[in-house]
Amino acid sequence: MRCCDNCTPHLFPVEKFVVQKEAGLKHSKKRKVTFEEQSYIRDKLTKWQDDTLIDDYYGSNSALSGRTLLGDDVIEKLATCGE
Repeated sequence: MRCCDNCTPHLFPVEKFVVQKEAGLKHSKKRKVTFEEQSYIRDKLTKWQDDTLIDDYYGSNSALSGRTLLGDDVIEKLATCGE
């Protein structure tokens, strides 16, 4: 019978993972997003944050706000992150 990993460590094996690098993967520059695209993404996410997020996922009687779940800093990062 198991007790804990301190008393019977042989009953709680630790998995070992080996990470292998895949051949052919390259690092490249991301495509820059134009100011118009950034504005569009920012506007759509802000509108979704204010109008849809809470009502559709948490109900209209929730004490949460859209900005609590999806902060303005996250919207900014999504809008400017590139491709």
